[in-house]
Amino acid sequence: MTKTQIASNSIDKVEQSVQAMFFRWGALGGVALLLGFVIEGIVLTAQVQGLDPRMRVVESRLERNCQLFDRLDSKVDEIRNDVTRLSTLNDER
Repeated sequence: MTKTQIASNSIDKVEQSVQAMFFRWGALGGVALLLGFVIEGIVLTAQVQGLDPRMRVVESRLERNCQLFDRLDSKVDEIRNDVTRLSTLNDER
């Protein structure tokens, strides 16, 4: 074997070693990324579950506000009818 062939073989071995190292790190990186996604999913699920009681309070307040708005709307209709009736009575005099 010549010095060139020995150097070429050494370079090939180093190259293969580096490729194997990158493959292992790439696989570990992929596993770490997948694990990160799983953890993020668990955290988001916990946050959403924590929002559920608050959403019930907001829904309750919204329902109450809608009922109040309906009452106010009926009162406005009553007042409008009274004004129309009084205006009609005044015009008849």
